[in-house]
Amino acid sequence: MDARVNAPLTMPARALPAVATPLHIEEVVADPDPLGTFGFAFATFLANLSALGFFTFNAMWLSTMIFLGGVVELIAGLQDFKRGNLFGATVFGFFGAGWTGNAIAAWLVQLKLLPPTDAFSQGWYLLFWALFVAAMAGMSLKLNKCMTAILVLVTLLELFGAIGSFTGLTWISTTGAACGCVSALIGLYVGTAGLWNAAFGRTVLPLGQWARDARPATA
Repeated sequence: MDARVNAPLTMPARALPAVATPLHIEEVVADPDPLGTFGFAFATFLANLSALGFFTFNAMWLSTMIFLGGVVELIAGLQDFKRGNLFGATVFGFFGAGWTGNAIAAWLVQLKLLPPTDAFSQGWYLLFWALFVAAMAGMSLKLNKCMTAILVLVTLLELFGAIGSFTGLTWISTTGAACGCVSALIGLYVGTAGLWNAAFGRTVLPLGQWARDARPATA
């Protein structure tokens, strides 16, 4: 008898078609806004204390302006670009570049490598800063009241500084520096709120959300 008669029937092995499975990789980026806000608060407070005459140019001032005001805010801005946060990316990126440039320029002036900025040029510089920050303050009306308060005070800081530069009235610039110090203190609160609210998973420190228009859209 042929042995093949009792052999089990087997099907020839066939290679199954490869099925492409899409691989989805999502990059998780932590919220950089508390970091950027703390950097803003430290740099703004110390810079305006200097403007109020509490101390003069020194190593502490320079390191704070370059690294906390500049590098830290630039990092926060770049991370906000990744997260799709246009507001945070614009504010932190612009402020970070501004702090870094101002600090390096002040250092070069101290080294006698650059001439000091004249009052007229400084006035125009501060005026354009005021316009930029005012635009950001308008955008913050979609965010929260604390952020709006910070940006309104910084707008006054820059605007009063510009007026003081144009007119030579130092008390106007001093008033602006006081506004800057208050904005920095609010910034410390906002940075702390961002950390605590995220850590506890609930609102521990409220930021004062602006009321949303709940009316349904009409054609």
